[in-house]
Amino acid sequence: VYIHQLDAETLSITNSNYLFSISDNWYYDLAYDISNNQLIIDVKNKSYVLNPASMTIQQIFDANDYMYDPTNGTSSQIHKRMSYRNGSVFIYSFNSVNVFNANSAESLHSEERGSFDYFVSDDGSFLYNNDHIYRINPAQNQVQLIKETEFSPDKLIFVPERNEIIYANHFEYPKAFNYANLVTRDVLGVVDVKTLSYDVVSDVLLIERTYFEDGEEKGKATFFNMNTGTTSSCSTYPIHTSGFYRTILNNKYIAANGNFINLNF
Repeated sequence: VYIHQLDAETLSITNSNYLFSISDNWYYDLAYDISNNQLIIDVKNKSYVLNPASMTIQQIFDANDYMYDPTNGTSSQIHKRMSYRNGSVFIYSFNSVNVFNANSAESLHSEERGSFDYFVSDDGSFLYNNDHIYRINPAQNQVQLIKETEFSPDKLIFVPERNEIIYANHFEYPKAFNYANLVTRDVLGVVDVKTLSYDVVSDVLLIERTYFEDGEEKGKATFFNMNTGTTSSCSTYPIHTSGFYRTILNNKYIAANGNFINLNF
């Protein structure tokens, strides 16, 4: 596993660092906890905390320290993946989602896993699982239920700059839950949502859709300005057909292969 630093304008690689080797890993995630200035890489059984400036590993959190199966001698048989976030450890097992205090290993919460994925905010303050949104406070060993969702989302993003959690699934309109005033609103009247992403620079939400028209599978990217309420869109290759995940960042529409389009919002 390598980490690369990119030029913000050209997206060319300016610095790289080798971190570690891993095999038999189907899950990975990269998060940036702005409150602690930490980069975090999750790979199945472990979370690696990195210093963004030096791109070196500061700390490693291992699932074995929180959920251990003495029969198998490893926690890998009883969980799918883990995430460390800001003093909490989240473990997604084959039948449950568990929250631990990272320092004391005390169990803070455990519940049956939902039909879809679970989602954790980059700063560890919020958890979604099984139609429930929780506020997490590891300093007080507290997990508080603050929202039951109207449907089971399989796409969900956290937008702390707006105090919002935005979620959708294939059949429902995207919704935004404001966790400051506990108000939920419809974002945009579209369905067939494949991905959601948000750009803090432009205050724009990207909604990627895949749908059928005249017997042909098509893709569309919709750019929704969260400030003005205006939208613009373009046709795309369907997500799974193109083979590349796409996102919006720093006023750029970026594909996973490195291609991008500069936007003007």
